Amino acid sequence: MPTERLAMRHVRDAIRLKSAGIPTREIARRVGTAPSTVRLTIRRFEAAGLTWPLPDDVTDNDLIIDRRALQNRLWASVGFN
Repeated sequence: MPTERLAMRHVRDAIRLKSAGIPTREIARRVGTAPSTVRLTIRRFEAAGLTWPLPDDVTDNDLIIDRRALQNRLWASVGFN
C-alpha cells in the first residue's frame, strides 16, 4: 500500500503540535490522518535536519517559495516528487 502523504499545511501543524508536547494520536486526530503517518512525517522532518520552530528569518513567504524544495526533502526517501 502506498505511503500516505500529508499536505504541507498538515506537516507544519503536526510538527508544531509535536513540539508543543501533544501526543501522536491526538495530532493524527486533529490533522485527519493515521498516527503512523504522523510518526513517519515527524521522523522525515527530523531526518531532513529541520527543527521547529523554524528560524526567525524564515517567513511564511519563504515557506511558500520553498514549499516544493521542502516537500522534496521530506519525501525523497520514498521516491515522491
